[in-house]
Amino acid sequence: MGKASSAAIVSEIGDIEQLDSHIKLESYGGISPDTRGSAGKITTKGVTKIRNPHLSHCIRICSLHS
Repeated sequence: MGKASSAAIVSEIGDIEQLDSHIKLESYGGISPDTRGSAGKITTKGVTKIRNPHLSHCIRICSLHS
């Protein structure tokens, strides 16, 4: 990850204190699994669609070049 990618990620996250846990950061970045549960049965439907699109894109680009 280069300086430009790091700066983009930091600027998109903003104040890290607004996110209480790594789970909230994953969700904000759009990399957490979309799970649903009912009657003791849990299903996973890929990744969440509610996310910061700029942060999500930057994370994907960084993962492709690593």
